[in-house]
Amino acid sequence: MTSPLSLTKKTLASEITLDSIRQTVASALSRRHIALHGLPRTTTPGDVRRLLQRHSIGNVRNVQLEYYNFYPKGTAILTLSGAEHYHDVLAQLQRRLQLYGHTLVAEPTPEPVKQADVSSGDDRQPELLAGNGLQAGIKHVGRSVCILGLPTGTDTSAVRTILESRGFTVDREQHRKQSSTRLWKVHSPTHALSNRYMVNCSTDAEAHRLVQELHMTYHYRHLLQARIIV
Repeated sequence: MTSPLSLTKKTLASEITLDSIRQTVASALSRRHIALHGLPRTTTPGDVRRLLQRHSIGNVRNVQLEYYNFYPKGTAILTLSGAEHYHDVLAQLQRRLQLYGHTLVAEPTPEPVKQADVSSGDDRQPELLAGNGLQAGIKHVGRSVCILGLPTGTDTSAVRTILESRGFTVDREQHRKQSSTRLWKVHSPTHALSNRYMVNCSTDAEAHRLVQELHMTYHYRHLLQARIIV
């Protein structure tokens, strides 16, 4: 027969274990970041900011979208202006907010992993850029365009010719300027039948013009897509 003392010890041990688990989970979650799921794939950070303003939800310092393979995941990561606002903002976001008919779900999230930006043209192998995480790993959001659907084996010179035939001047490797339009090949998923390239335009307007010129057009029977990373 089990004694009351041994039962008490087991109960205390289980409570201590549960407390340690709760503390571990709490420490893993960020007190300054909240994930907002269920967004339409066409949502921009500006749409989320307007939603917050409409519902009088303040103390959000930054809004960044999450990507997977350069496609929006339908999730935004909100960065708060201070950890002291965490509980209030989370409670406000959990009131079944809607955006364009989509019901949104807010939940705690770990500290976002800061990815090395390879869109600035340095020597960190931009072909390894997979388009995952916050802003698809791109620093210059709003003027960076991902071109998808190019035939496998398409090299940089061929893509440069496509762009120049549409009136874009692409900077050469040896004449880089911060304000110029630059081009890199980026990572494609395993067994992909197409190549991907990133174009870092000089302005937001140039990025929109590139999408208008290239999106849903054909290149040797291959349908191209052009997406601005926002």
